Amino acid sequence: MIEDETKNSTIECDDNPAGDWVRVPPIDRIAWARLYGELMQISVDNRAGIDPPGCPPGFMAAEAGLQAVVRFLSQVPELMTPGAVAPLSRLSAAMADLREGRAPPLLAPRPKPHRASRCSHDAAVVGFAARCMSELMEAATPAPQAAKAVAAALIA
Repeated sequence: MIEDETKNSTIECDDNPAGDWVRVPPIDRIAWARLYGELMQISVDNRAGIDPPGCPPGFMAAEAGLQAVVRFLSQVPELMTPGAVAPLSRLSAAMADLREGRAPPLLAPRPKPHRASRCSHDAAVVGFAARCMSELMEAATPAPQAAKAVAAALIA
């Protein structure tokens, strides 16, 4: 159930860990419009491929979008007091560290015991290359020549 009041909105939420209801002040339409405008501009920049050197495609859009959401949520004092935005702020700081070339522990890969160290994409490429070599050798191509042909195709 949602009921509007002059200064507050009451939102009932059965699975809310803070209780059965939460009171939050309404966020004005200008703040919503500003967030929408920022996210749309970020989307335009992302499509244009604006990323710093060494960062993966879309990195700046993800970082800027997260910062826009944190700024938007920071306008609600009720969210800032209990630190509800703190996890997003930590993620934003970790992304900034990553952009600066530091390896933040929050974003560092964790080795899984008894698992292959390669990513699934690498495993698929290795499997595809092996199948290509097998086909070439079945067509009477010597193994060294088949290996060179597959390697050349992968590099091209």
